[in-house]
Amino acid sequence: IRQQAGIVNTNEPSFMFLAVPSSSQGGGVIDVIDLNTNLRRDVDLYTAGIQSIPADGAALVMDYFRQ
Repeated sequence: IRQQAGIVNTNEPSFMFLAVPSSSQGGGVIDVIDLNTNLRRDVDLYTAGIQSIPADGAALVMDYFRQ
């Protein structure tokens, strides 16, 4: 079977990172959303519950091409 040459998508994101300037955890955090399940991911498997990444002062998360 011969494949046709063309544009091949090589960038399929699995996660979305969402900046939350003031969260219920106190201070700024980054929430990690699994794009396959549309649910928040736990970033600390050793602590009960679903935690976010602590990031005081975070108001914006950008990708590589937006820098």
